[in-house]
Amino acid sequence: MQIVKADGKYRVYGENIEVYDELEPDFYQFMVDDNGPFITRTSRPEINYKVYGTDQKKVEKCFNTYKSFNRSLGIMLVGDKGNGKTLFAKQMCSKMIDAGYPVINVTFYHPSLPTFMTQISQECVFLFDEFEKMFEHDEKRGSMQNEMLSTFDGINMTKKMFIITCNDISRLSQFIYNRPGRFHYSFTFSEPCYSDIENYLKDNINPDTCTEKVEDITLFSYINGLNYDCLRSLVFELNNGYSLVETFDDLNIGYGEDKSGNVSIVFSNNETLEGRFGFTPFSNNMVSCDVHPKRSWYSVATVRFQISDLKYDTEKDLYILPENVVIEWDNVSATDNKERKDAIMYYRALKPLYFKVNIHKKMKVNPLRHDCTYDPDSETGIYYGDIEEEGVPCKESRLTKRSENLPGIGFHVG
Repeated sequence: MQIVKADGKYRVYGENIEVYDELEPDFYQFMVDDNGPFITRTSRPEINYKVYGTDQKKVEKCFNTYKSFNRSLGIMLVGDKGNGKTLFAKQMCSKMIDAGYPVINVTFYHPSLPTFMTQISQECVFLFDEFEKMFEHDEKRGSMQNEMLSTFDGINMTKKMFIITCNDISRLSQFIYNRPGRFHYSFTFSEPCYSDIENYLKDNINPDTCTEKVEDITLFSYINGLNYDCLRSLVFELNNGYSLVETFDDLNIGYGEDKSGNVSIVFSNNETLEGRFGFTPFSNNMVSCDVHPKRSWYSVATVRFQISDLKYDTEKDLYILPENVVIEWDNVSATDNKERKDAIMYYRALKPLYFKVNIHKKMKVNPLRHDCTYDPDSETGIYYGDIEEEGVPCKESRLTKRSENLPGIGFHVG
């Protein structure tokens, strides 16, 4: 028997008692029993596979920021499931452990958690994976998230790093998003870009057993927005000799929401006509939309094409050849506006070079870094722009109306 006195209270323990001044740099799990909260050492997250994308640059950025901060650092990882949030969190935690900081993984809420976190007097990392699911937020019934706010502020506690991942940002408290004082960074994870998909497939497809071409699988995956979870399952089936058609029929994919995109007719004199369309992923239905001169209110033609005719080029991104597109020019009547009449006649005489297509991605748009354009098809005013990462155009865009605007994704000027 051993007796420990703490805060004026005596507790009886068994013989195996060890006392530490600080936690060793390792991975720990937050737990609670009848005696209150505690942590237990668990296996450290391992990354024994190749990492795709540019996440490592952001990991280094977060680490350097934490080192230079004189207060706690909060990091939000936001986006649809299967696009790399948990992997980024693992990379960040591994980096911090290697640098000498313990990491405490929190997988559930308990009223004792905020006090327990403040009692740890050394610098460390707290990880909350799928935060919005573990910490319910309801303004009427009470919010577990709001009870954590003062803890995230770092009041009366040693500097910490807080990492939360979130699939559905609409379920976050309004006192968490748009608050860089609490969560300094908010990284949005979207579907992998074409080059990342291509590299993943080249590394993992077995050419001896797979009957499909890598470029065909890449294009299919890119257009339909497959995440890394889907790609991993897709590769497994294809490497077993199954066709892409059969694999898609059998896999648990293809139930996502409809997507939208922009199409631009690029003419020989570099002028363009633009339009917006919607389509159902994994379908081969005919897509049609009205097109109009840039920044104009009137349409001049309707274009029709099939998603399966899309091609990819490193400069054009997604495009369609003119022979695979039907253009139906609008009729001109005596009552038409003169500007519209002239536009129809002018563009009708031009020769289309190709049709450029953008599939919209769920990413937050930075008005300071992008060439934002007004969309005349919008009822309320929509702005959009090409997404860039580290100064390199990614040729992706996202449209967001106020009615469907989620915090941190897109922006609106009305």
